Amino acid sequence: MQSTEPSIEAILQLCLEASRVMVYCGAETSRVEEIIYRLATASHVEQVESFVTPTGIFIMVKKFGKTLTQLARVTSDASIDLNKVTKVNDISRKYCRGEYSADEAIEQIRCIVKERPPYPGWLRQICAGVSGGAFALLFHGSWKDILPGFLSALLANMLAEIPDYRIPRFLNVFVGALGGSLLGLAFLRLGFGEHTETIIIGAIIPLLPGLSITNAIRDLMAGDLLAGVARCGEAVLTTLSIAVAVGIGLSMFGVPT
Repeated sequence: MQSTEPSIEAILQLCLEASRVMVYCGAETSRVEEIIYRLATASHVEQVESFVTPTGIFIMVKKFGKTLTQLARVTSDASIDLNKVTKVNDISRKYCRGEYSADEAIEQIRCIVKERPPYPGWLRQICAGVSGGAFALLFHGSWKDILPGFLSALLANMLAEIPDYRIPRFLNVFVGALGGSLLGLAFLRLGFGEHTETIIIGAIIPLLPGLSITNAIRDLMAGDLLAGVARCGEAVLTTLSIAVAVGIGLSMFGVPT
């Protein structure tokens, strides 16, 4: 429970911690800026201004005539975790209702950052494989395309999730798409599966940047042009890396007839 007015330093720290987790885990810009506004106004600040992009957060708060401004950089190894976005939203609501002090809210957010993913890695890979096999059938494939699509998507997602923070995300996706399409084409060469295009579609389905495109459109519609264009650029780079990987795979194996 809030017993005393939080200091301006604690308010700024709380806004930065919450917004950094939100951006890092895939929240759209308007939602992040709304969280900053709600946390700051619940702390009775005189003025709050924020500028959020996919790679950086700028926040200014003013209270008791004192103004503080701080920048937080969001690293390029950001990953999608909407479960953490929901949890940070819940903490901000509880803070606004007075159930948490600023220090308690910061501590809760830091605990969320340390949480492990809700689902184990092997389950995520199997789910990716199931989606690959299902999409191979959905795009007018045959029952024989399901197993190659399943295994290709599983390999592609597994390779793309190998954490290597030294390289951009789209290069991880490139490696995954190349591995998945090569495995799918190898199956076709060995006589497993019937349709090249449906198996490759199944292999790359888990890698498509659906959330990035959705957030880019929402940011552009909300007037956050810089964030929207940046997310569009990220989505285009990811899509191009998938296309190049599939092209390399086809040039190596040729198109099976």
